[in-house]
Amino acid sequence: MSKEVSPKRSRFAVSAYFLIGGTAIAVWGVHIPEVEHRLHITHSVIGSIILLFGFGAFLAMQAMGWVIDHYGSKAITALGGITTGLALLIPAFANDVPSLAGGVFVLGASVGILDVGMNANGVVVERKYQRSIFSSLHAMWSFGGIVGAAIGGVALSLALPMSVTLSLTGAVMVTASILLWSSLVEDKPTALPAKHEKSAGNKANRKLLSTVLWVGFMACFAAIAEGSAVDWSALHLKTILGASSGEAALGVGAFSAAMAFTRLVGDKLVDRFGRFAVVRYGSLLASAGIATAVLAPTTAIGVLGWAILGIGIAGVIPQLFIAAGNIGEESHSGRNMAKVFGLTYFGIMAGPAIIGFLTNWIPLNTALSLGCLLTLVVAAGASILRSDKIR
Repeated sequence: MSKEVSPKRSRFAVSAYFLIGGTAIAVWGVHIPEVEHRLHITHSVIGSIILLFGFGAFLAMQAMGWVIDHYGSKAITALGGITTGLALLIPAFANDVPSLAGGVFVLGASVGILDVGMNANGVVVERKYQRSIFSSLHAMWSFGGIVGAAIGGVALSLALPMSVTLSLTGAVMVTASILLWSSLVEDKPTALPAKHEKSAGNKANRKLLSTVLWVGFMACFAAIAEGSAVDWSALHLKTILGASSGEAALGVGAFSAAMAFTRLVGDKLVDRFGRFAVVRYGSLLASAGIATAVLAPTTAIGVLGWAILGIGIAGVIPQLFIAAGNIGEESHSGRNMAKVFGLTYFGIMAGPAIIGFLTNWIPLNTALSLGCLLTLVVAAGASILRSDKIR
């Protein structure tokens, strides 16, 4: 019998996988313009290819939810980290549109495997801690984005080929994932349920499907609001408020930094005020942040608004994720989380396109108000989180 891993060691391990996931997405993302130029493809083509990332992630998540419920999340998390590192090689060496599209789909699927696995494992680690740690795990994802952007930025400034940068980054991820595997907490069921127990569990979980989907839509709405800062804040500051290119970049920077550092203290807020309060009042603050940004008369106030959004939205999605893992019985937590993650990824991928679509009829700052309205919906729906165990 293998020795049980300490909560502290398992927390470090799962945190590292969150860092790997955030780094992978960012290091690939900063190379998108280079890929576009190298393959001579248009914005619309690269936009369609990027959607394949979300599609691959969504399909992988739904499949892995069932696997986690039956066999645990430990191996799935490690597998996700390994395949994510390997998958970076495909777009790195893609020399035409079909190979790039296939590579991005595989990368999305790999990140989807990692995402659902590490979140499910993180739920188990938090239960062992008997206090909130989930927000700090997602902080590592945010810091991974900063690390990935820094790696990509330095590599591009040194004119390193994309194939070299992504190969080296992927190799480090594969190695780290293998080394960290044994430190993950074991959550494999001691015995698979009998056929009649499976039937009873499926029937009981179907009654909670509407609850799972509502939590998923709340996470989707929060993701759209989050994406409005990542994808549109720079353009908003530049075209609406007349900021320079350098000043416009401060919107994304202020939002990302505010969200990352707020997640570091998010667990203390959950322990002090509860998950319901963090989601409700965080959503209200996020809504106020977007309103401040879109109504801002100056660039400085606009940047402040995007930073306020980062502070408010920081704890919303992590707490909705862990709520999904606590809906109903543990026997279905993987599948329930997968549904919520899938809807969240839909918001991440479709949100920027929805806002862009709206700009065909209304000004950008008005279109960005969609995020303001959606976060108000999340705040109104947060009552479902008044109990830690949702039944």
